[in-house]
Amino acid sequence: MLSRGKRWWRAAVDKWGYDERNQLVADIFDDHGQEFIKFRNGKEILVDTAYKWGWNRVADYASPFSESNSSLGSINARES
Repeated sequence: MLSRGKRWWRAAVDKWGYDERNQLVADIFDDHGQEFIKFRNGKEILVDTAYKWGWNRVADYASPFSESNSSLGSINARES
């Protein structure tokens, strides 16, 4: 059975395509039992938060040109 992170990784291809997913997402990793998405812009987010936010908001957050407040960094994503 695939983890939620692996399922999200595969679903990202359906939503964004391989190229965009690979340009935005650096890694899916586990830290103390929680799965995170590491984006190429340096930000991180919980996989569970990504599901809650939806694809458009996650893409905006992951974009290197994101309008998101850069001071939020991982926006307490580890707490979201």
